[in-house]
This record gives sequence, structure tokens and C-alpha cells, in this order.
Amino acid sequence: MDDLIDRMNKAGLHANTHTYHHIILRYVDSQNLEMCLQCFAEMSEYNVSPSLKSAQAVIELATGLGHARLALDLAYAFEASSVRKLEAQDWVRILAASTDCHFVSELHSTTHRVLRRRKFTARKVVSWTHGKRRWLNTMSPRMKANA
Repeated sequence: MDDLIDRMNKAGLHANTHTYHHIILRYVDSQNLEMCLQCFAEMSEYNVSPSLKSAQAVIELATGLGHARLALDLAYAFEASSVRKLEAQDWVRILAASTDCHFVSELHSTTHRVLRRRKFTARKVVSWTHGKRRWLNTMSPRMKANA
């Protein structure tokens, strides 16, 4: 990736959000979370903000790989630096991953965000989270990767 960005810079082209979006999606497709994080760090160095779709994809990858705390940190960082906000489904995904990992310390704030964004009751969030988990358990591994 550095080689591509370096060649672009030498040619007088500067990578933007759209360029990084495609690079990040390629790393997400190969489930390379470390390179996704490296892209985010490099974007920060160049004062380029990630797109909403890029942030959502990396958060989904992190939760899928069992890194609930990392996904939560990414979500907070994205919302702090962007005008756009993550959707309620992203917070529910983090909430579900947090419960799977027994990550209790941040469950309250994540649940609060879900409730505020969607005007859900706590009972609906718990019901939706368990329903989503049951649904995912019936899917093939390839379908799960695309869900």
C-alpha cells in the first residue's frame, strides 16, 4: 500500500477518502484487520478522514474477529472526527460482540447509544441482538462473512 501511495505522491496525485476506501475494502475482504488499522493511521497523518462505509466495514471486521474493544474504540474515534455518525446497527453489532466477549465495562454506553439512535427500548435491543445471533448461527461461513 505504501508503494502505491508513494507512487501517487510522486506523480502529483494525492490519495483521498475515495482512494483509501477502496484500499481498506480490499483489506476487509481479505480479513486483514492490521492493514486496515494501518490505513486509518496513515489517513490521519495525511489529514484524510475515512468514509462512513470504510469505518463501518472495519468495525464489522473487528467485531467479527472478536475484537469488541477495538471496534468500540474505532467507533468512538470515527464519530469524534467525522460529521457523519455511525448507524444504530453498527452500535448493535458492537454491543453483540461485547456481550460475546464478556466485555462488560462499556456495555452501558454502547446500549445507551443504540437506544438513543433508534428510540428502541432495552428489551427490543436484547431481542434484536439475540435474534441476529441465532440467525447468524444458521448461516454458512461464507454467508456470515457477507452479512
